[in-house]
Amino acid sequence: MNLVKCFLSFVLLLLYVEFNSAVDCDAQERTLTTLEAKLAKCITEPAEPTSCLAFGNSSDIQTIRVPGAEAFQVPCDSKFAGPGWAVIQRRVDGSVNFNRTWEEYRNGFGDLRGSFWLGLERLHQMIKYQPHELYIHTGRIFKKR
Repeated sequence: MNLVKCFLSFVLLLLYVEFNSAVDCDAQERTLTTLEAKLAKCITEPAEPTSCLAFGNSSDIQTIRVPGAEAFQVPCDSKFAGPGWAVIQRRVDGSVNFNRTWEEYRNGFGDLRGSFWLGLERLHQMIKYQPHELYIHTGRIFKKR
């Protein structure tokens, strides 16, 4: 999909330059060179996954990158509700204390393979980029003490 967008952008800009009589030949040449470089970059650099959907039936920790943010790891799950779900919180055995400060909830805490909170900042980056659905799976996961 990213390649198609790049190609369409290239074609539209090429048409604009070709039919715009106000642009001189040197400006057209510079624009075409820039467009060729951008198209080459689109072709050679694969798009980075922006959600767990890109990983299909994976139920493992994956790296995603949303525009405007550094890449980060997120546990993906396809066991409970089908492919593409990002796990934002898990409480496994009570070993991680969830009574935390605002800063810790903002940044996230715990071990992505065990009990954790992904972090408000990462969650914000994910939903700011594209709409998401929330699926809540609950159950008794550890014994009362």
